[in-house]
Amino acid sequence: MSNPDPSRQNQLETLKQIILDHRLPRADFALFAVACPYCGKADRIRKLEPPGDLDGEIPPEAAGTYGDLWRSLASLETSLGICGFCRNILRLHPQGGRAEGVYE
Repeated sequence: MSNPDPSRQNQLETLKQIILDHRLPRADFALFAVACPYCGKADRIRKLEPPGDLDGEIPPEAAGTYGDLWRSLASLETSLGICGFCRNILRLHPQGGRAEGVYE
């Protein structure tokens, strides 16, 4: 097992802090039947807004950092979410209805 990249860990912690500081996601909608790979809860996963959906919702500096980090973690096939129970950031696969960790 390899050690996590410290710079990636810092990026994830920065993203998590922005999410918590600005109470993201704005929509209080849980994705049922999608289990968190960290804690196993299946009723607490919430999809995070794409950066463009937050224009004017959070301060510009935070929005810029959020957008940069979002783009570095998500792909065309995935989006990001957060577990409302353990507060870990997740990569969401809408086609398979599953979540995977981003801390590996």
